[in-house]
Amino acid sequence: MTVFLAARPQGRRFAHLRRLTLVTGTALATLLALSAPAAAETTAATDPQAAQAEARNFEIAPQPLAGAIAAFRQQSGWVIDIDPTLLAGRASPGVTGAMAPDTALAKLLAGTGIDIGEVNAGRATLVVSGVPTEDVGMLDPLTVTDTATNELGVIGNVPEAYAGGQVATGGQLGMLGNRDIMDTPFSVTAYTDEVVKNQQARSLSDVVDNDPSVRVISSRAGYTDQYMIRGFPVYNDDIALNGMYGLLPRQIISPELAERIEIFKGPSALLNGVSPGGTIGGGLNLSPKHADDDPLTELTATYASNTQFGTQVDVGRRFGDDKEFGVRFNGAFRDGELSSDDQDQLMGLAFLGADYRGEDLRLSLDVGYQRQEFDRAYSFINLASGIDVPDAPDADKNHQEKWTYNETEDLFGVVRGEYDIIDDLTVFAAFGGSTTDQVSIGRGVTINNEDGDFTGSATNFPFYRDTISAQVGLRGQAEFLGMKHVATVQATTLRFEEGFGFGFASVNGSNIYDPIHVGEPDFSDNPIGKSNETELNSIAIADTISVWDERVQLTLGGRLQQVVVDAYSFSTGAHTSSYDEDALTPSIGLVIRPIDEVSLFANYMEGLAPGETAGATTSNAGQAFSPYRTDQIEFGVKVDLDTFMASLAFFEINRPTNGFVDASNTFVVDGEQRHRGIELMMSGEPVEGYRVLGGITLIDSDLSGTLNGNNDGNRGVGVPKVQMNIGGEVDVAQIPGLTISTRVIYTGEQYYDAANTQELPDWVRWDLGARYAFETHGTPITIRANVENVLGEEYWSSAGGGYLALGAPRTFLVSTSFNF
Repeated sequence: MTVFLAARPQGRRFAHLRRLTLVTGTALATLLALSAPAAAETTAATDPQAAQAEARNFEIAPQPLAGAIAAFRQQSGWVIDIDPTLLAGRASPGVTGAMAPDTALAKLLAGTGIDIGEVNAGRATLVVSGVPTEDVGMLDPLTVTDTATNELGVIGNVPEAYAGGQVATGGQLGMLGNRDIMDTPFSVTAYTDEVVKNQQARSLSDVVDNDPSVRVISSRAGYTDQYMIRGFPVYNDDIALNGMYGLLPRQIISPELAERIEIFKGPSALLNGVSPGGTIGGGLNLSPKHADDDPLTELTATYASNTQFGTQVDVGRRFGDDKEFGVRFNGAFRDGELSSDDQDQLMGLAFLGADYRGEDLRLSLDVGYQRQEFDRAYSFINLASGIDVPDAPDADKNHQEKWTYNETEDLFGVVRGEYDIIDDLTVFAAFGGSTTDQVSIGRGVTINNEDGDFTGSATNFPFYRDTISAQVGLRGQAEFLGMKHVATVQATTLRFEEGFGFGFASVNGSNIYDPIHVGEPDFSDNPIGKSNETELNSIAIADTISVWDERVQLTLGGRLQQVVVDAYSFSTGAHTSSYDEDALTPSIGLVIRPIDEVSLFANYMEGLAPGETAGATTSNAGQAFSPYRTDQIEFGVKVDLDTFMASLAFFEINRPTNGFVDASNTFVVDGEQRHRGIELMMSGEPVEGYRVLGGITLIDSDLSGTLNGNNDGNRGVGVPKVQMNIGGEVDVAQIPGLTISTRVIYTGEQYYDAANTQELPDWVRWDLGARYAFETHGTPITIRANVENVLGEEYWSSAGGGYLALGAPRTFLVSTSFNF
């Protein structure tokens, strides 16, 4: 690093630092300036009682008191302490309107026989009327529902939102079930659907922009989303739906279907088994939306520049004497021209979540359909060897041809069941499937000089995938010899068949800055052929052993996995290669909680990834390589102060192989890639009305054992040294219901090639947003406005996918939500 910095031009080096400082400072100054009236009036940092006085909009209908308090906690971010059994048989009159949280809580409790005993900085202790506060004591934060739940299951047991509403207090850890963040020996962040709404997220890429460990490695105006977690690629195939791989849409996933978007950092073979694409640095899991106790009818109209309009609908109801039956429908439709020239995207989603929550039996059904049509989407942008990386073009300009397009259609679903054999023993099972059909005609791009001239052929790439996935398991808990055990046994299978066709046509060259468009080539008949059949099977067992009132928790586990792959020539149907291999991947995690507010954690995790397959244009196209192991060592500390949470993690991840195309156009695997890093994450509402979200990740990437040692000691492709995401929100006290937000995303320099000769400069992006919530004629309304890339920066965002990805253009987003 020292040699590199000394060799680069000093003016450019400090220009990057000045630009980062300027944009970050401007963003923070804007937020502070807009919030100055609030700061002057509330002095919340030093006066908890003043913090309690800030007005918020509440919309809580008359209902059983348990459900009303749950709704209050969600809308206020407050922590409520009370024994849930004291709420039985009591009804709340509800509360509606803009007011201070303590005032709203008092109205909510009117006539219920429950009073506010004590209030302190966003935390309230409730007591039965006439019972002194000191006789109640401080209890764990309240989680209430009118329907049956079981802490060993996941149906109807989604961890609640944390203070500020942007992240959750816990997440789903695959076979380990739902866990509180402070009791989890891993690094996990679970983003809520409130983040999706308030940031007007149109894909998962917009949500992960909040996380310093994650980078989007595909072009933001492309038809697919791909990610990098802790410096290693993660593809959409590796995103789980309720802990099951292979079910979600393949290219871009509409986030409207998710109640929680959970990001796990590090290999996760124990939790979910082998992923189809070989997740290494981490993974994503989506917990689907199901109906809450409160009726929900929300209609949202949306706009995105240039002329894309859309609508979203979210309807949920529960039925039955105990609200045991639930149905929730989410639909989204967007169509029109995007910020880049002549780019048009149609995106449609229909998703239904139904569930039954009985006393011992719980069932859920999730089924969805998604269709995307994308004209002139950015495709992969390659760079010829031996040239410097040219400046990024204006993201508003489009070098793709008018005849390029992508159409993807996905149908997916899963049914899940849980049955409590006895109070402390639950059996669970799930079965799901999906089918994907894709048609894509694009133009490959290889930039040949710093002037932006490129060559590239046109390709016709139809694709299909059919998947089935199943799991069955047993989870139980028991205490003996002073130790509490929570153990799980699970078996899984994932089977899918993929196939594609490949058409090729030569077209004239062009330029990324000044495109010269050509006519559509005539592709000959392009039949689809099967390319592979893959079967991923596993059996796993894990036990969390707790002692000293769960102050010390040790998780031990292992998963025996089998990977069976048969590869075929898509053009001839001939069987080209196969393997059938198995491996045991052990894991260990430790949590020590010296006090309630602090959690020390450490883990050793292994992953097993299917071997890579040579691409269609290589000389050994279709060859499947053997699976490989990855491993991670991680330790750190988490701090939870009820309204503010932070975590600091130190990690090392080792990947034993790297795939690349050599000089003879042969795909080979070679060497080892190691990442050591430090990760700081912050979230919450440390002061009433002020919310923070983000952090910083530092990664030291190192290659070793490369061919002839040529690249030993170099950094991995597309791995920045520094990644920073800092976001903030403030409620403007002088205008109740108005919230201002800002976010800065910074990514350091990275390399396009393993030889570390082609460098992408660092980049910084600044986003701004505002929303205003009010009520008219009894209908709550929220208007949101966001601007992504306020300064219109032109930048290459990543090379992590082995190609150049173009950053987000300046984009204006507006939406209005009506709650009926």
